[in-house]
Amino acid sequence: MTLSEISIAFNNCNGSSVKSFKQYILDQDFSTSDLDSGIDLLDSFNYILGDIEKLVDKSIVNICSADLLLAKGYFNWGFVTSYYSNFFLIQALNRLMLDFTSFNNKTINCVVKNYGLGILHLKTANNSKGSHESQYQNFYSLYSQFKYQKSIDRYWTLGIQQFKMKPEAFLRNIINYQIEKNIYYELDLELNKFNKIIKDNKNYKFDSKKMKVTKPENFAIYNLELALSRLRIALYILNYIANDNAEYKNYFIQRCKKRIKTISEKYPKVNYDIKSLFKKWLAFEEIETDQSIMV
Repeated sequence: MTLSEISIAFNNCNGSSVKSFKQYILDQDFSTSDLDSGIDLLDSFNYILGDIEKLVDKSIVNICSADLLLAKGYFNWGFVTSYYSNFFLIQALNRLMLDFTSFNNKTINCVVKNYGLGILHLKTANNSKGSHESQYQNFYSLYSQFKYQKSIDRYWTLGIQQFKMKPEAFLRNIINYQIEKNIYYELDLELNKFNKIIKDNKNYKFDSKKMKVTKPENFAIYNLELALSRLRIALYILNYIANDNAEYKNYFIQRCKKRIKTISEKYPKVNYDIKSLFKKWLAFEEIETDQSIMV
């Protein structure tokens, strides 16, 4: 889907739904045979947009958490936290494309059938498409179209790419579940190097030239930058929708103002550059959309 098509799909939504998309599916009381055969669902897009808003909230909290962890010397857990910020954003971005998975005893593939009429097709997955790895791959496939278009900025360009150091979900699994001597190395590091990595994490400011320590591999800070980049993509698309939809625009502006205020009050020690990006990206911006050109 293009940005214009995404905007048209969510044109009658306000984003403020309390009920989740999953609960909306449950309320339809579809039978197992209905979902196995495939069935169309109407009037669900506002619940999806509400889920996207919540996923954005979750990603912002995890970005703040990861930054604070890395500044305190929790390097491996800082990566896991930044990983989940990325994963929440992958879920949000797939939902914006109306091509994602949900779960109701089994994994359900949810794919747009007619974005103008608000029709979503549901069908039980025949495989483990709901796994983290497959959701990442779905994202890379859906957003590959933007590789060949003029990007919004460098964050957009970075955000649609894969993590270059190691597959994100694979690395998360190693840290969480495997016993590896090169993982959770914080206790074995000399204090001097430990403090140098902390300094790197504080001074990085998205410029790899400022990184002084090369070993151990400091993959967490780069993954945090990737999370910020994907947040930029999600917020840009939501801002695009808000430019075409007055009702959602009001909700988006108020929600973003609350996010900025909350971050400032509750997480004052988050990196200044990160907070500056939040403040910039969470401000509504008037932009030219395909629909505004036609008007």
